[in-house]
Amino acid sequence: MDGRGDAPPLEQNTEQKQPTINVEYRKKVIKEVLESERYYNKSLDHIIGVYLKPLRIQCDQDYRIIKKENISKIFSNIELIKGINGQLLADLERRLGGGSTITEATAIGDIFLSTAPFLKLYTQYSRNYDTANKTLVECETEPLFKRFLEDKPKEPDGSQKAITFYLIEPVQRLPRVTMLLEDLIKHTQQTHPDYDNLIKANGLIKEVLVFINDAMKTTEQADKVVEIDRAIDGIHETIVTPSRRYIREGDVKKFSTRGMLQPRTLIAFNDIVLVCVRKGKKYQVKDQFALATAWILDFQDQPEFKHGFQVVADQRTYIFFTNSEEEKKSWMGQLESIVEQLLEKNPALAHQRASVKIRKRKFLKRDTVANFMMNAAVTEKEKAKKKNLGTSDSDLDIKLSPTPDNEVVYKEPEKVVEKKRPHRSSISLGAMSPADNKPSRSLAEIAAASEGTG
Repeated sequence: MDGRGDAPPLEQNTEQKQPTINVEYRKKVIKEVLESERYYNKSLDHIIGVYLKPLRIQCDQDYRIIKKENISKIFSNIELIKGINGQLLADLERRLGGGSTITEATAIGDIFLSTAPFLKLYTQYSRNYDTANKTLVECETEPLFKRFLEDKPKEPDGSQKAITFYLIEPVQRLPRVTMLLEDLIKHTQQTHPDYDNLIKANGLIKEVLVFINDAMKTTEQADKVVEIDRAIDGIHETIVTPSRRYIREGDVKKFSTRGMLQPRTLIAFNDIVLVCVRKGKKYQVKDQFALATAWILDFQDQPEFKHGFQVVADQRTYIFFTNSEEEKKSWMGQLESIVEQLLEKNPALAHQRASVKIRKRKFLKRDTVANFMMNAAVTEKEKAKKKNLGTSDSDLDIKLSPTPDNEVVYKEPEKVVEKKRPHRSSISLGAMSPADNKPSRSLAEIAAASEGTG
């Protein structure tokens, strides 16, 4: 024995050491919370007292600067917000003695914790913010309202801020509060009586922010549906419904039953997709399909065409081509996600969707698709040739003839018979076969044959 065997083992401190807290900095942050709330309340008082109330008084009289409904659109529920934050400020002033009694033991987490549930009132204001700005721009075209905005007292520092400066402050307020609380949490010991309340309060306010952001996104998506509905060319049945939301849009090429690639714009909502032709700022709807019973399938790359995907819908099957593999995956992923969400909401649709897949897969035979691809390949080559020759679609009447080695040839007529573009495609699906001098099978015959073979 070396004399050390009987020595007691050294005790190990298993508790996690906390970083040293700067008490003075913590006091400084609490004071900044108070001053920030004072400034914010002052801004709310300014916009209500200098803008809202005078407009409302004059609107109740014969002398009207703007319409009463426009006042609500611009200012929304800002008076309710003032009520919440006015109470919050009063509680902070009372707890902190106007800022003169801040100590190491000072706690304010419980004040924010009791206020947090009422902050959802900010949702209405935030959702309305874009409407407020649009209404403001429209009203500024009225000379009386424009003069009203210009004839306002200057700030104590001599500056004169626009009304938009004050209107955006409630939108920015809650993110600012969470930043201050997080800074305070960093400089509060976990054993401090205020720590748990600060954590809970900050968490609740962040939940309100997520709720507000989701609500704003939903509002934007609903507004976009109305915007697109107005942009649809011609008389049509409205696409606006209470639950419909805009998701995305993009340009693709649609593979047609005539074996041609047609430029199309897909507009996806949370339940349907519109297949459109874009005409400037207008859309001409060519087709639409429901997503609840649709199947989104990959389409194997072909030598001439890549980055395609299929949509097996209730009435027909579509093949779309994108500009890149990433874009294809993005479209497929987003459409599949919408389908999954719709099925979660209504599981009864799963059986109907299964029957759609079984029925429509019969139309995806490889020989049918190959026939389409053959026609489309020649069409694309012919377009390039016409571009080089400076001819138009009506100058050419292409007819395809499959040769024994599976190549495709085309012939140009020596004389143009008709300048007007025919109703049928420039590619004839009823081309003459050199083998038997009979028209080759039409699309309907191919589809029927495919259905019969299963």
